[in-house]
Amino acid sequence: MGTVSWIPLLVALVVAMVAIVALTGVTMAISLRLSNWGVVDTFWGLGFVVIALSSFLISINRGDPGRRLVALLVPMTWGLRLAGYLHWRNPTSRRTLATRRCYAGGPAY
Repeated sequence: MGTVSWIPLLVALVVAMVAIVALTGVTMAISLRLSNWGVVDTFWGLGFVVIALSSFLISINRGDPGRRLVALLVPMTWGLRLAGYLHWRNPTSRRTLATRRCYAGGPAY
């Protein structure tokens, strides 16, 4: 084990944060356009993919390529599987429909 390179680590964290904020913005725009917050479940799984891909790309020419590839493929596989399952399960689940019925008139102040 070597010492930690703090600057590249902080850069990778900031890039991952920006990528997640962008994904969240896209998710919000799609949800507002469709008037369906159930799509959030699908995009939640894609967050793993976005972080893994951004971390992989920011770490080009750093570290062991085999470890970088594993660190890319494992969360990407998990995130795609999770997003696919949640989308297949039906983004408009019973929980979402119950919440919509409960708050159909909007928030009560």
